[in-house]
Amino acid sequence: MTMTAPSSLAKKAFSYAECASLLSVSLQTIRKLVRLRKINAVRLSYRVVRIPATEIDRLLTGRKGQV
Repeated sequence: MTMTAPSSLAKKAFSYAECASLLSVSLQTIRKLVRLRKINAVRLSYRVVRIPATEIDRLLTGRKGQV
């Protein structure tokens, strides 16, 4: 069975809130997974962090990645 990614994955990177919504988990869960390095994130500035679309795709499809 092949999962198709939502059309919103056309974006290159997502905020914590967008990622939490796409994965149907809480914002605190996303922050914890980034802190534990289970999800790769890119810090653009002191306040701005983005999660690459490839990470969300990896989590949605269940593939193993750089964990």
